[in-house]
Amino acid sequence: MPEWKGIDLTRLSVVIIFILTPVYFFLLMGLINQDPFNPFTYYIIEYYFGKDVETFIRTIITPIFFIIVWWMFILAYKNKFANSFSEIRKTTSVIPIRWMIFYGFNGIFTILIFIIPYVTPFFVIIAFASFAWAIIRNSEFAWDRSKVFLVFYSLIIFGLLLLLPILILFEFVTKYVIIFNQVMEIWNKFLPFFYEFSVIIANALAIGSLFWMIYAGAAEFEKESFSGMAMTEVPENEIKVLELILFVTFFTIWIYSLPQTATTLKLVMTIINWTCLIIGTLVMLICFFKGLGRGDDKRPFFGYFVMILFLGLEAFRMYPTLIGGLKTTPIELMTIIMLATGIIFLLVFLVAFVSAPDEDID
Repeated sequence: MPEWKGIDLTRLSVVIIFILTPVYFFLLMGLINQDPFNPFTYYIIEYYFGKDVETFIRTIITPIFFIIVWWMFILAYKNKFANSFSEIRKTTSVIPIRWMIFYGFNGIFTILIFIIPYVTPFFVIIAFASFAWAIIRNSEFAWDRSKVFLVFYSLIIFGLLLLLPILILFEFVTKYVIIFNQVMEIWNKFLPFFYEFSVIIANALAIGSLFWMIYAGAAEFEKESFSGMAMTEVPENEIKVLELILFVTFFTIWIYSLPQTATTLKLVMTIINWTCLIIGTLVMLICFFKGLGRGDDKRPFFGYFVMILFLGLEAFRMYPTLIGGLKTTPIELMTIIMLATGIIFLLVFLVAFVSAPDEDID
């Protein structure tokens, strides 16, 4: 288990997710509530119960329902969640760190904006339907009576427990669909900056990985040549400082290259991006074939499969500027890459969650 000063980081990650869950959903509902009109809530909830009730359900009840369902899920599978992070770490150990940060940053953002908001209302319905079925299953008096009574009793229980979750489902989804165009406008406006910021991080890490590979390769050569003794040590801390300096430098160049008149700096930034992309790809291939890598030596096959997916995304990302003759990456391509990244990371988590043991592993 990865630890920091005696603290199990996988357990800490579960605690952090648990704490941030209400923050996320209340912020999400705050974004959604910017839209003043929703036909469903106006003609159903507001018409029969009044504006105050509709507002209360929308701003308080809905996020509370979402939070409770996710909290129940996290608490029920807290060990599995924690062990999943360990499985993800093993699976992605073969993937270069710069890819993990670049695509991980984009993937998490995509999951939070496009995936969780749509699946959560259905989780609420499934949770309440399961609760209703548990009540019916344990109601011996209903089972002892006629089938007609059992059917009516079941319909009443399901109706009482599912009415509000179904209203919440339509309230949330219809409202989220209504503001989807607004979300996409914000997405199209800020995505290029978000995307380039991620590229800058990946650039700094690509150069850092080159120095790491040189030192790690020297140490590996010494082990093979001097009976398992390696005199060269990888200066991890110095490499991290170098990566930080490079990030600040690249970020400064990028900021000054934003004006349309800064053509020279734009060219410099393009050269940096391409140079770092080539360096990163070569380092990844060399480390892969030479067996060099940071972290756990046990690398499952699924990790190599994910690495191939990311390599495909890298080729897809570089195609427009390398072959297509475009100066910048189109917004549509950025969107496709980020959505694909979110799906890949969701797949990685699901595989890790299914395979992780549901027990406390010391």
